[in-house]
Amino acid sequence: MMMRDQETYSDLTDLFTAEDRALDPAPFVNDVMGGIRRKSLFRKLVLGAVGMVGAGVAAVQLPGLLTGWSGLDTLVTQTVTDAQQDASLLATADPVWLMVGGVVALSLLAITAWEKA
Repeated sequence: MMMRDQETYSDLTDLFTAEDRALDPAPFVNDVMGGIRRKSLFRKLVLGAVGMVGAGVAAVQLPGLLTGWSGLDTLVTQTVTDAQQDASLLATADPVWLMVGGVVALSLLAITAWEKA
């Protein structure tokens, strides 16, 4: 009984192997890849268009931003003073929490860097 089952399966295996060789996978692969390429092209076009619109909006608002910077030297001085005060606060913080914050920041940076659109 065991011998007959093996022969039957052998015949079926030979039949499926012959059918697999006869079928050409190119039309299926081309159909699937065509859809992927169209979606990829559409995504690139949308991202490019949104980027150009954003650049245009930024360019329109740039003159207003530059006219508001009349006291730039005062702003820089205040920023440096604030940074020195923040640095002195960091010196009094617990090093364990600083390490935890650094690991979280590096993790977020790594996730952002490896994220794929």
